Amino acid sequence: MPEIRIDPLTGQRSIIAGARAGRPGGELSSPPAAPIDPESDPFADGHEDRTPPELYALRPGGGAPDTPGWQVRVVPNLYPALSEQPADPAAKLALAQALWLEQATDQATALASQVLATHPHSIVALMILLASELRRGRALRVRELQARIDAIEPGLVLHPEVASLLGLPVGK
Repeated sequence: MPEIRIDPLTGQRSIIAGARAGRPGGELSSPPAAPIDPESDPFADGHEDRTPPELYALRPGGGAPDTPGWQVRVVPNLYPALSEQPADPAAKLALAQALWLEQATDQATALASQVLATHPHSIVALMILLASELRRGRALRVRELQARIDAIEPGLVLHPEVASLLGLPVGK
């Protein structure tokens, strides 16, 4: 049965309709890729001038960077799917939350601070900063952040799982 789910981080809605895979044309398929033309392939040996400067290469016979004769060659992506510093505040918050969960609290705190500079009423950013200050034992800053949160969302009580993920006391 189809259902609408809400992403707890972004608030965006998604439709989950697994039964639609059974309709004609709904099956998972992957047609074979077209063969790569060796003359136009920028990653082929001898085409090093068509890629950014290499970061690393394994050349058994030696040789200068960005020259043929390599077995493995690493170059930066010209069109990365993700950047280190997203511009969109929602993307920054999502990255900050992911970093927080991975214990990269300094980077998460920095991103949350950037979001607050332009969106001072962001509860998620304030919660990340609050959790960071609690970990550092900075009681005065914790009270200031809690007052800001209470002013925006009076009586806010976090779900116990969210509180524990952020390292906040359960029930507040």
